[in-house]
Amino acid sequence: MSKENASGSVLVEDAGEYFVLERPDAQSTEDCKAGFAIVIVLDGKSILKSQHGKPMTLDKGETVVVPYSVGAIQFSGVGDILVVRPPLAT
Repeated sequence: MSKENASGSVLVEDAGEYFVLERPDAQSTEDCKAGFAIVIVLDGKSILKSQHGKPMTLDKGETVVVPYSVGAIQFSGVGDILVVRPPLAT
């Protein structure tokens, strides 16, 4: 993995053809963009909030699928989170 690149992924640019891997700050109040995603909690405990869904508490080791219909998502708490998304449209 590398630092976040122009596409927002923490993987090398060539991986964007297959998927995007984001590593949001669980303590940030910044929204993650809307869209289908798979959220993986590597460590800690976080609350996933969305525009059109109920908040979910996520613990270390949990994985959830986030449908596009819930809108932008946001995390709060303390944890290490990965957000996996389909490739960027070209």
